[in-house]
Amino acid sequence: MRMRRRVGLTLVEVMVVIAIIGIVSAIAMPVYSSVKEKGKQTSCVSQLKQIYASLQLYAADYPGYKRMHDRVDVPDSAMRNPLLLLPYLGDKSLLYCPETPECAKPKLATSYTWTFLPPEDSAIYESAKLQMDDWFSGASPQYPIVHCLVHDEMHYFPKERDLAEELNPPFVIRLKIDGSISSGRFSIHRGKDVSRACR
Repeated sequence: MRMRRRVGLTLVEVMVVIAIIGIVSAIAMPVYSSVKEKGKQTSCVSQLKQIYASLQLYAADYPGYKRMHDRVDVPDSAMRNPLLLLPYLGDKSLLYCPETPECAKPKLATSYTWTFLPPEDSAIYESAKLQMDDWFSGASPQYPIVHCLVHDEMHYFPKERDLAEELNPPFVIRLKIDGSISSGRFSIHRGKDVSRACR
């Protein structure tokens, strides 16, 4: 007697396949999100390096420039007005971290935070200068000249807005005075510029 070949899948087999796909997706999605976020952070690091190179080019074209600080050989004018770097960057988009949402760009000239002193006639100039002297003291100053808080605002800050910054320092990608980049959680005032701009 010939046996009939079974065609198709039973309901139980379909359910097992769907369950396996669901499990694999649940495992893969966090990994994919993490890789995607890491890619954007890598792009941000690359842009900060381009910004550093543009600061060097600007400095070469304007000899005799005023330094950002006595111990930091970076043009003060370009730190105060990053748009001066456009001829060297070639594209205004490089002034925005790749993670910057579109809603913030029309309101912000740049989504990076630039370090510079307030005007000399400002009431806070002396205290700011003392603070900056402290930041850039020592053989290997760690305070950034340009830093990016966008990743913190978009990915950490919304979940942690009620925690004290002392217990929960923000996630920062930072460009240091020697052109090196570091990233991690640092004791630095949270910017919140992007969050405000997108309200």
